[in-house]
Amino acid sequence: MSILSINDLVIKFAVEDGIVHAVNNISLELNQNEILGIVGESGSGKSQTVLAIMGLLANNALISGSIKFNNQELLGISKAKLNKIRGNEIAMIFQDPMTALNPYLNIQTQLIEPLLLHRCYTKSDAIAEAIRMLDFVKIHDARNKLKCYPHQLSGGMLQRVMIAMALLTKPKILIADEPTTALDVTVQTEILDLINQLKVEFNMATILISHDIGVILNVCDRVNVMYAGSIMERANVHDIFYKAKHPYTKALLKSIPNQESDILYPISGEPPNLLKLPNGCPFQERCENKFSKCTQGIFIKREFSNGHYINCNLDES
Repeated sequence: MSILSINDLVIKFAVEDGIVHAVNNISLELNQNEILGIVGESGSGKSQTVLAIMGLLANNALISGSIKFNNQELLGISKAKLNKIRGNEIAMIFQDPMTALNPYLNIQTQLIEPLLLHRCYTKSDAIAEAIRMLDFVKIHDARNKLKCYPHQLSGGMLQRVMIAMALLTKPKILIADEPTTALDVTVQTEILDLINQLKVEFNMATILISHDIGVILNVCDRVNVMYAGSIMERANVHDIFYKAKHPYTKALLKSIPNQESDILYPISGEPPNLLKLPNGCPFQERCENKFSKCTQGIFIKREFSNGHYINCNLDES
């Protein structure tokens, strides 16, 4: 059952040089108790998509389409109504915990705020719940850690604090934007294991964003592959890994480092300028399978079994 649905979402930014086409007519659904992956290179529109869900786009954003949470339209609702949803029923772990947390406030002050604001806890009850949640995300000596300021904790520990903060109100949806960025491999694995555990423990739907398709494949149930503001391929994680059809998805998979080989396979070229997207497929300049249709404004959606589809002119059936 769908808990979040996005339809024909378009996000543009008016800048001095023109209009940046950040997200271009994308649609996706998040089901209850699933982890939905969104993967793509930097600038593909992943973060802007989820910031639109949270109502946190920059002031120069131009947005159209529909974002519905439990059949309630989020685009255009009042700030007061949105504030009752974000941080409460929809929570987000931001990309860099060091900048997401306020350096002037200790961990306790920042952790208990959602409970005081959304759940009307007393301060003592909020502190007790914060300690319980820090214990759950495996932060040792939680009571003393509450007294710390962000600069006194490691990157991995700050990420756990951010996860604990997001979970305090027991949201229906958790959005994790690059939650393993800048963490070493061991801590990355621990954070991903924790996200998997949250799905079981809290029966929570999760959107996981990453530029690393290896991270997505290890955790997610379904995957959306984005490039230059468009969804190029969507399928369950098994089909993405074993039956990828879009040239961009194949290139991402090929670029995963292989322990059995020292050879790396980068994707040649650069992503397109979002101020001047090419006519047709946005991946055309980097695609090894490009042909005439790709540059003539034709961008065909091909559907396969089990909800697997690609936006591509290449006949992969």
